Amino acid sequence: MKLFSKLPLLVLIFALFILTGCPYSATVPIDTPSIAINKKLIGKWVKDSEGTKPEEAEYLVFSQSNANTYKIEKYTFDTEKKEHKLDQTYEGHFSKVGKYDFFNMKTDDKYYFYKIEYMNGNDLKMFEVTDNIDETFDNSAALKAFFQKHADLTFFYNKDESKYKRN
Repeated sequence: MKLFSKLPLLVLIFALFILTGCPYSATVPIDTPSIAINKKLIGKWVKDSEGTKPEEAEYLVFSQSNANTYKIEKYTFDTEKKEHKLDQTYEGHFSKVGKYDFFNMKTDDKYYFYKIEYMNGNDLKMFEVTDNIDETFDNSAALKAFFQKHADLTFFYNKDESKYKRN
């Protein structure tokens, strides 16, 4: 009897687990950093989130690490301290895959991948590559070929894109 009373809760937890998207990760990047830094990307980008006060929104800070690599700092709002705190630091670079720009974000020896669209000089969208991908790759050439084959498919990305505005 107790199992049946907890069944709706278990179904809800399972559904949330399934519907919560995470980006695909790999141990190799799409390719080595070879695209020069875009100076227009350097600076603070605030996430446009419905239901979040602008002063509490998550944001990213892009800075130049070297000629082809960025340092990205992700800040989240601490509701107890009422201030932003550094949540994660990444290293990243761009890769061109067909007509798309993909951003390789590295942390803890894993790469995460985002398709980037520039809306204008002050807006950008980031589309996470879905983690529903089962394939693993031990070299960048194979990973890039896989991306080239699937980059046009909408289900290659998680459902919701992240929108950012330059601050």
